[in-house]
Amino acid sequence: MQNELKPGDLVRLNSGGPLMTVGQAGGQPSEWRCYWFDKTDRKQADFPEVALERAEKAIGNRAVSVKY
Repeated sequence: MQNELKPGDLVRLNSGGPLMTVGQAGGQPSEWRCYWFDKTDRKQADFPEVALERAEKAIGNRAVSVKY
């Protein structure tokens, strides 16, 4: 695995978008099911691993404050 992702990791699409949590392997090889919130609605989708980057890389290793 290129990124060595695991459930619980924070990720973002390489092209940008919301922070997402890796949940489990997706329906296809090298895919991950990711979860995120759109206001109060929980969303989920499967993404190819090559389309994801770890959140630490996406935000430049800065500390991030997340409000719930």
